[in-house]
Amino acid sequence: MKCKRSILGNLLGLLMLAAVAFAVWHLVSVPRTYAQSGYAQLWGDRSGSYFGAQAYITTPDPSIASGWSVAHTAVSELYSPRYIEAGAMKRASGSRHPYASWIDQNGAPGFNERTDINLAANGSYKYKITYAGSGVWDAYIKTGSGWYFIATPRLYRYSTYPYVGEGGESSSFSNAIGPSTSSGNKYRSGSSWYSYCYDPNLVTNNCDGTISPCSNYSWSVSYSPED
Repeated sequence: MKCKRSILGNLLGLLMLAAVAFAVWHLVSVPRTYAQSGYAQLWGDRSGSYFGAQAYITTPDPSIASGWSVAHTAVSELYSPRYIEAGAMKRASGSRHPYASWIDQNGAPGFNERTDINLAANGSYKYKITYAGSGVWDAYIKTGSGWYFIATPRLYRYSTYPYVGEGGESSSFSNAIGPSTSSGNKYRSGSSWYSYCYDPNLVTNNCDGTISPCSNYSWSVSYSPED
């Protein structure tokens, strides 16, 4: 004799299907490249094959109670945790410095902040990430005094990344992102550099922030927790 499924059993089944659907949606919507619980994320990407990225980026200067807010250019795998980014960081202490962060091919994270280089609030500086060879990737900043290394990590990656992008991020949804503007956005293909705009279909925005349309290879990002 077959038993009828209970209403509770049907309900549990529907709840399980809903949970799976939500998990898949979340996985697709928020790139795991930078996905860390509680981070506000806002940037635009382009797909292709990239050996580097560069942009002039204005230093974000929001008022934040704790943690940090950054603006960065990056190359990444987007949907898996391998990337390298470089840009400007504003800390709650008020300090503003260039930084680079990454996760290598083995899943090991890395970070370096040039605390000896002070950035002007809303000042525009050029940041560059480029493949140096032998699995090493370099991150630079250009100030009025010239180019400086931020970091030279060995990522054990010998091929291109499939995504390039620029935008902002903060350590909490209570912290603003930007406003920050990037201009002269370029990617490296082979040994040459080419201007690009982000793909409107490849925007990460988990905070209801604003990213402007790309115009002349430039765009702005902004998020305020009070909006």
